[in-house]
Amino acid sequence: MEVVKIECPGCGADLEGGKKTMYCRFCGAKLMLNDNAQNINYTYKKIDVAKIREKDLSARLYMKAMENQEKEMERKRRVNKRFLIVLAVVLAVCLLVCGLVYALTRPGDPKADEVQMISSAEAYKGAYYEQVKIELENAGFTNIELVVQEDLITGWITKDGSVERVSINGEDDFHKGDIFPKDASVLITYHSFKPVETIILQ
Repeated sequence: MEVVKIECPGCGADLEGGKKTMYCRFCGAKLMLNDNAQNINYTYKKIDVAKIREKDLSARLYMKAMENQEKEMERKRRVNKRFLIVLAVVLAVCLLVCGLVYALTRPGDPKADEVQMISSAEAYKGAYYEQVKIELENAGFTNIELVVQEDLITGWITKDGSVERVSINGEDDFHKGDIFPKDASVLITYHSFKPVETIILQ
C-alpha cells in the first residue's frame, strides 16, 4: 500500500496514510483508507468537550489545592519557628532574671567576726538543748544564754530538755545560710519539769 500525504476531510489538517483506520489528532475524525488511497471514508469520533473541561478543571483544582496545602504547611513552619524563637528568648530572660535574683539575695561569705548559720530556727525545735548549744558554740557564737521554761508535768508529749525556740538578736525565724555577728545574743529556750515543791504547793 502506497503512503501518501492526505488532508483530513473534517478539518483540513495534514495526515499521513498507510493504515486502514486512523484518527485525526486535531478534530477527532475517524478515517478509513482503501487500497488505492483514493477514496477516503470517514466518520467523526465523538469528543465529549464537557468531560475534557471537567478533567482539566479537576486537574487545576487539584493543583490549586496542593499549592494551598503547601502554603499552609509553610505558614505553620514559620509560626512554629517564631514560637520556638519566642520560647527560647523567654527562657533565656527567665534564667537571666533568676541568676540575678540569686546573685543579689545570696548571702555572701561571713567575715572574721561573723557566723554563718548551718541550720534553720525550725530545725532546732524539739532538739535537745545541750546539743543545740554545742552546735552554736562550734559555729562561733560567744554569747549564748539558756532559758528554762518549766512547763512539763509528765513529759509524755514534750520531752525534758527539748528546745522550744532559738532566737538570735531577737530573731527566731532565721534560715540556713543567714549571717550573724559572733557576739550576737543567742537565747535557747527549752522545756523542763516544774520543781517538786511547786507542784506540791499547787
